Amino acid sequence: METASYLATIKVGDAIEPTRKAISCGVSFLFREDGFVWTRLFTAKSRGEAVQRASNWFFSLKCSKHAKANIPHVTVKDLTVDDPRNEVFFYKRFRCFDANSKLLEDETIERLLKESRGKLRKSKLDRKKFACRSSVEWNRNSKRLSYRPPCLEWTGFPRLYLEPDTGAFIYKLKKQSQQTVGTKYSFRKSVNTTPMPRKEGDGRRVWTGKVIDIEKGFKIQELRYKSVRLKAKSLEAARKEISLKWSETHSADDS
Repeated sequence: METASYLATIKVGDAIEPTRKAISCGVSFLFREDGFVWTRLFTAKSRGEAVQRASNWFFSLKCSKHAKANIPHVTVKDLTVDDPRNEVFFYKRFRCFDANSKLLEDETIERLLKESRGKLRKSKLDRKKFACRSSVEWNRNSKRLSYRPPCLEWTGFPRLYLEPDTGAFIYKLKKQSQQTVGTKYSFRKSVNTTPMPRKEGDGRRVWTGKVIDIEKGFKIQELRYKSVRLKAKSLEAARKEISLKWSETHSADDS
């Protein structure tokens, strides 16, 4: 599966520069409209993986003497990770505490709340101080248990689905391939044959019984997919977007 670069941002507020060691590890010191920030790029296969790496980096950074002395006011709430692939969106089986739903930017949160139609809200409870928490939570006034969104409709294109309510196209990328061990194949030595029905007279024959005995193995790794919302508004545009972004991955998975 292809990897992507995700930008982690820490809002430090004041003009506090990172240490030389942090700069050598790829940390940048920038100024934005809302103040000074530290940024770092993480390469990962999914946004959830990037969130975990950014979280580990943040808490290891907070343990340093420089951070304790200069940025004690900075908490995990000031850490965000962008979403360049549009992996965060509201659809069936949405899980607030999934790694992909944490450390969201304000723009992504607002879009997610709009897509949920009042079923989600910004997180209000501070359950954990030493771990990244979900950026959104279920609205207690909404009937979460009665929420049954419609199933995704298959478009006829491999792993491409349509969400009926919003008209958005959902593409499922292979996150993890299946691995099986212990499978054994054995060919039988004597199998009955008969002349080929449609090719009589040329001497060719076909088997009439079982040729291969297969001993089933066991799976050591499940096949998993992750859903990505496309920007395209039509089926042709969606297929074109897939061919431009994941043409190599798509051909390798289907082969």
